[in-house]
This record gives sequence, C-alpha cells and structure tokens, in this order.
Amino acid sequence: MLLDEQLNRRHEYIGGSDMPIIMGASKFKSPWELLLEKTQITTSDFGGNVYSHIGNVLEPKIQEVLGVLNVDEINYSKKYDNVNFECHIDGLTTDEDTIIEIKVANQTLDQCYDSYEWQVRTYMYVTGKTNAKLVLLPRTGILKQMTQYVVKYYDFGNLHDFNNLPSEDVEAAKKDLEYGIEKMQITKYMFKVKHISVCPKKEAQMLRKVSKFWEFKELLDSNNLLRDDKTFKKNFMDFFQ
Repeated sequence: MLLDEQLNRRHEYIGGSDMPIIMGASKFKSPWELLLEKTQITTSDFGGNVYSHIGNVLEPKIQEVLGVLNVDEINYSKKYDNVNFECHIDGLTTDEDTIIEIKVANQTLDQCYDSYEWQVRTYMYVTGKTNAKLVLLPRTGILKQMTQYVVKYYDFGNLHDFNNLPSEDVEAAKKDLEYGIEKMQITKYMFKVKHISVCPKKEAQMLRKVSKFWEFKELLDSNNLLRDDKTFKKNFMDFFQ
C-alpha cells in the first residue's frame, strides 16, 4: 500500500501500477493519460472505491492466512537509464525469497494475469527477487454479496470513486464492509495462485518501453505545449500502440 508521501510525488517515479498501463495491458488508463499525469498536466484524484477498500481491509487477513512477511512499509527503489522506480509489495515468503502479490478481483486468474503480470515483474526487477506468486482471492460468494449490498443500499450506482460520493455514505459503507469482512472465515483453499519466474526477455521489453516513456515525459516536462503538438502525440501513440 502506498503511503501518502509517496502518492504525492508519483510523477517522480515509475511504480508497479504504472507498468500495465505503459505495456498496454490496462483497461483503466491509456499510456497517453498516464503521461499527462506524470507531467502533472492532469491529476489523478481517485479516492478509492468499494473494490479497493475491500482489498485493503482483506490484505492483512490474507497475509496472516498465507503466513507471509508483512513488508508494506518498506519502500523499494532502483534506478535505470535515468528512470526512478519505487514500489511497495504485499508480502514476502518467510525465507524472503519470493514476492507475494495479493489481489481481490471479480475475475479468474487467467483473465487478470496479463495486467497483473507486469506489475509483479516490476516488483521483481526493483527488489532483485527472481520468484513471485500472484495470489488471487476471487470476489465471489460473501464478498460479492457484500459488494452488491453496499452499492445498492447506499445508491452508489456506477459511481465507484469515493471522491464522487457523499462522505457520510462512504464512511458508513466502509464500516459495513469492514464489519462483514471481520466475520469472514478465510482459508488458503480459497486462493488461486500463479507462480511467476524472472524472464530476461520480458524484463528487457519492459525496460525498453519505460525508457522511451520517460524520454517523452522529459520532453513534455520541458515544454507543456507539446501536449497539443500532433506530431509529438503521433510519435508517442505509434510507439505505445
């Protein structure tokens, strides 16, 4: 989980959640949108939602069930070709050999793997770990029921961003979710797990794209008017197609 201080300077580095976007594997944001955020032309004011809150509350419970080391507060960093990388990871095996990345999603592991793989590979690159496990807790059963109840009861509709909702409803919904999750019995048999090994070819592909992305960022940092330059945008889009 990112600390507030780190969130406030996300334009200074590449984090794990940036990598699926840069690699074109995100359905939530395009590389161009990320570029505008990294150059502070636009801002991302996402304040969390029902789904992200469920994940945040469940994370320590999942860490306990899996018996992994909680390393949330450690900030890992690395520099490559003038690009700063920073990340926090969900956990490590007790021998500190394998990264554990925890996800709670309404998808199968295969459906979300393409996106999350790049996030995990970023963590592997920054930490120097050669092994990782992507651990998915499907948002089904009681979790799905809780989600549906909160969205319907508080009339959230499609407004999943807490920043766009009445604060009193958001706080009440959070308490409802936390109460429900506290009563959940989680066992290791509920998880879907995929092992990820280091892959030099994919790492090189990732670093190549990041370096190019940062080149465009530095150009736009030096001249914000380039955002309206058709040639600049075309060159960027051609590379990140």
